[in-house]
Amino acid sequence: MIVFVPLDQIVPSPWQARQGEDEDHIAALAADILARAVSRPETKGLLQVPAGRLVDRRGERLIPPDGVVVPSWAHRQLERGAVVQLAYGHSRLAAFLRLHMEGREEYWAMPVDVLLLSDEEVAIAGWAENAQRRDLSPLEEAQAIKKMMEDFGWSQAQVAERLGLARATVANKLRLLGLPEPIRERLAAGRLSERQAQAAQPVYGLPEEARKRAPAWLMARLEAALDEGLPSDQIREIASRIRNQVAKPLDQAPFPWDEPIEGEGEIHSPVCRDCPRRLSRQGNLCSDLRCWEEKEEIWKDSQTGLASQALGFPAIPYGEAEEIKYQASFRFFYPDQTGGLEKAIASQCEHLHLAPRFWMGSMVLGPEEFPGAMWVCRRRGGCLCTGEAEEAGKKRKIRREIRRLQDEATRRIADAIRAREGNLAILAALDTKAARAALDSMEAGVDPAWPDLIAKAIVQKSIWIPKADPERARRIIESWLLSYLPQEEGDG
Repeated sequence: MIVFVPLDQIVPSPWQARQGEDEDHIAALAADILARAVSRPETKGLLQVPAGRLVDRRGERLIPPDGVVVPSWAHRQLERGAVVQLAYGHSRLAAFLRLHMEGREEYWAMPVDVLLLSDEEVAIAGWAENAQRRDLSPLEEAQAIKKMMEDFGWSQAQVAERLGLARATVANKLRLLGLPEPIRERLAAGRLSERQAQAAQPVYGLPEEARKRAPAWLMARLEAALDEGLPSDQIREIASRIRNQVAKPLDQAPFPWDEPIEGEGEIHSPVCRDCPRRLSRQGNLCSDLRCWEEKEEIWKDSQTGLASQALGFPAIPYGEAEEIKYQASFRFFYPDQTGGLEKAIASQCEHLHLAPRFWMGSMVLGPEEFPGAMWVCRRRGGCLCTGEAEEAGKKRKIRREIRRLQDEATRRIADAIRAREGNLAILAALDTKAARAALDSMEAGVDPAWPDLIAKAIVQKSIWIPKADPERARRIIESWLLSYLPQEEGDG
């Protein structure tokens, strides 16, 4: 039912999302309304009549006794001091106020379609009107959603259903409210798009304590990217790098994050699911990395101990394993060594131990029923069960033979230099300034040890020697020596 309502008895909706009116837009709308006043006298030039409901001065809605809004009842309520609360049409109200202030007395009242609307219906109607016009900023949308959730007790899923949005859209818009004030100001002013702001949100959604741990240069880079208005993909990449340095995804935790892990020291909460430092809305992240590391060590130590008891092999504590993990007597078993590991287990090899699986994930072998533990061989010189020791012995023999060939070549070159034989050829072969300077010094009689140093430099820098094929290395060295040195007596 359309009623002409005095302007001073029209109030905005409590759920009006738009925070302010664009004066240029209102001026243009007022001119448009005035231009249509003659052709549409029944609405004073409006193409669409605003909608609202009657409420008392406290904002409580008024309902007629028979549940039907009729003109007589509506006028009677207005005469008693009631007001019309708009559901939508706030820009049209601002245009009418502008025309009235300009001296257009006929615009003292505005036609309103007075309906029986609940609070929720008023909020939804206003949202639908603004969504159709697409004239809300991302922050205005986020604030409107938040107010509806607070006033009506709606969940994000309920908001999404009632407003016709995807649930992820609701969650993303609400996250904008957690951005720092300077970024929200740029977003409201249109200097930053919603996509760009969303790309930075994973960082600003972190607790302040976690953000403080982020590298200063990365935070400065993110700020610069926002200031320069870089594409959202680039901003997201920087934000991801920052978040990955100060928080870890619990779904990838090496320990069971939804089970209690007790311990002293840095553990903040035994069960990560109940921890206030868990960022459930940021992708189920842990923002307390010291607690993470403590739990990882405790759980893997426990797994190693349980595996030791069940399987009968010695256990290496986490702290000791960290200290010796790069030593020659600490060797892992890789998937291609499964046969050797099975042999070691079957023979109860004295060198086979269990240690915490502190890195490399599935790349190393461990007891399947104890995912926090892994197998290691403590035999210095390589594992006998996998044949690694035999292979290591072969490699040592090859290295010794290559070294012998290099030493022999060095001796022959040094002897040639001392005998002043083949100097020009040797000098041409040198490819380091240091070696040439050494030769000059030797010629001047500065140091009799220089020939050995020069010869070593030549062998190391000028002769390419394959490291795994002694026979080929011998041929290459002999070919080089024949090219640059006079043959020794008895050669060829």
